[in-house]
Amino acid sequence: DSFGRRVHTNVTNIARGLRARLVVGGEAMEEVDVANSQPLFLALLLRQHGVLTPDALEYTRLVESGGLYELLMADRGVGPSLRGRFKRAVISRVLYCKNKDNDNELALAFGQRFPSVLGLIRSVKRDDYTELARLLQRAESDLVIGGVCARLMREHPAVPILSVHDSLLTTPANMPTVVRLMNEEFGAAGLSPALRRKAG
Repeated sequence: DSFGRRVHTNVTNIARGLRARLVVGGEAMEEVDVANSQPLFLALLLRQHGVLTPDALEYTRLVESGGLYELLMADRGVGPSLRGRFKRAVISRVLYCKNKDNDNELALAFGQRFPSVLGLIRSVKRDDYTELARLLQRAESDLVIGGVCARLMREHPAVPILSVHDSLLTTPANMPTVVRLMNEEFGAAGLSPALRRKAG
């Protein structure tokens, strides 16, 4: 798209429950996605801006392990059953809101734990609050589409692949190849994400 270079298809727009029913040649597909993906791409932005403070390094460690939301939930006494709602709140009230709205209780608690990270978020959004979303979606697209999918097309053209932003779907037999290339491409960018496999 013209905003963050995300690829939109019928598959990206289909309900998650229906994606589990996708088949290729009669074989059900599996999905692998990047845990804490938008916060992970923010860690890449931190590195690119030279923000290597202790709190930024701790933030990076957490998002690479896939544990950011759980830590923030524990800080606020939020139970695991509310993880999906809490994740959406972090995205909308910490990462992607206007700076003037970034003084909500959740953003302030995030900033107490990760002051350098919140500082970069606010700096990037200073002139245009949509800029952070654009940068993170472009990083996602560069790595997943321009990196992993492009290599699959060149090196493994017979591997069936469907992309859903930060996740990829393929057949179980081809999943090790897809996971290996994801690790290599993210590793080349200096990231070591937690990858989660699940039925499509």
